[in-house]
Order: sequence, then structure tokens, then C-alpha cells
Amino acid sequence: MIGWILFKILFQSLMSFSEGEKIKNSLLISFGLLLVFSNMATLFWTADERAISTAYTGKVIDVFGSGCLTSGWAGWRWPSL
Repeated sequence: MIGWILFKILFQSLMSFSEGEKIKNSLLISFGLLLVFSNMATLFWTADERAISTAYTGKVIDVFGSGCLTSGWAGWRWPSL
């Protein structure tokens, strides 16, 4: 329902434009909507990032002589030497 309303209000007026103008303006409107919805979500649900501590948080595994953290970027992070 929200998508249909947004289409009727924002995008349907673009149908009379040339193909290139349609693409440019629809991208501009879409990116604007993305920013609006993103900021609305931040207002409603705060921007607090919270970490979950597990039993293996901060543990290091020895892999072929190099230490490897069990948590971090994508689950595995090689420590800087």
C-alpha cells in the first residue's frame, strides 16, 4: 500500500518525461526516499549499537603459527603483525 501511494505521488508524474529524464529523476527521488526512511528508522529505533558477548569473544586460535581472533570482521580477523 505504501509503495502504491509513493508511486502515485512521486513517480507517476515522471511518465511524461523523456527516457533519460525519467531515469535521472527516478534515481534522485529513490535516493531521497532512502535517506528519509533511513533517518526515520534511526529516530524511531535509536542508533545504539550493542555488542553481544559470547563464550568465545576475544579468544585467539593458533592457525599455522598465526593468531586468529574467533570474533571480529565476518567472524574471522587476522591480527596485524
